[in-house]
Amino acid sequence: MKNKKRLGKGLSALIPSFDTSSNDTVSDGTILIKNIIPNKNQPRLEFNTKDMNDLTLSIKTHGVIQPITVRQLKNKKFELIAGERRFRASKNAGLSRIPAYILSINADVEMMEYALVENLQRKNLTAIEEAEAFALLKNKYSLTQNDISKRIGKSRSAIANTLRLLKLPNEIKEAIKKGLISEGHARTLLGSENLKVLIDTFKLILDQNLSVHETQKIINRTNKGAKKNSGQKKSLNNALISSFESKLSKKLKSQVNIKSKDSAGSIIIKYDTLESLKKIIKKIIDK
Repeated sequence: MKNKKRLGKGLSALIPSFDTSSNDTVSDGTILIKNIIPNKNQPRLEFNTKDMNDLTLSIKTHGVIQPITVRQLKNKKFELIAGERRFRASKNAGLSRIPAYILSINADVEMMEYALVENLQRKNLTAIEEAEAFALLKNKYSLTQNDISKRIGKSRSAIANTLRLLKLPNEIKEAIKKGLISEGHARTLLGSENLKVLIDTFKLILDQNLSVHETQKIINRTNKGAKKNSGQKKSLNNALISSFESKLSKKLKSQVNIKSKDSAGSIIIKYDTLESLKKIIKKIIDK
């Protein structure tokens, strides 16, 4: 039976479009794990150790509930399309066989599409892993952003914005993969007009646990400051001041403005009532 293009709806919608009743599977619907080759273009690159240990324990107890998806190669070998975590955990659990759907896929680009669809539906990919997968489809398989959009089921602008994340420095991309900063932080950092300030702002996010909104304020202020004085050092000072304003405002639960010129300046704390002032003073005095 020929496959019909139904990408963007998840593998559960794709499986019925393929003939899986051939002799490729054994009678119980499983295949030998030792005959499975990992997908060289697996879009998911990071695997949380605790999550993997939990999955391994679950598989030891309950078995593999959701089959993995593979395509058949020569010499009774199979290449993994989707289900990398289940495949790895099953090996760790000491299983010799694993339930699997076998799809009739010839082109590597189709494999990449199916792996992406499955991971995206399960929300298993980090923003950078998703961007790297899109880049692979674009550069290795010559798909345009419109092609990827149609095949994956995302808008062209979403594809373009995700690909932009690959312009970030490596240390920031690694931080996204590890969940140290969010995709929202990353997109905000891309708005910086100065690489040094971008990296320094990234470090502020980590050191001071800045929100995306606070990060946006810093980027806006540094960009504005850079245009006025063309000074990298002054731009960075503006970033620090914005960060301090955000931290003080959060601590005092009131709007704080820092006026700075060279190495001197003033801190302005706004309050609405006398009671608000008392609370602010108490927070400043109390340790």
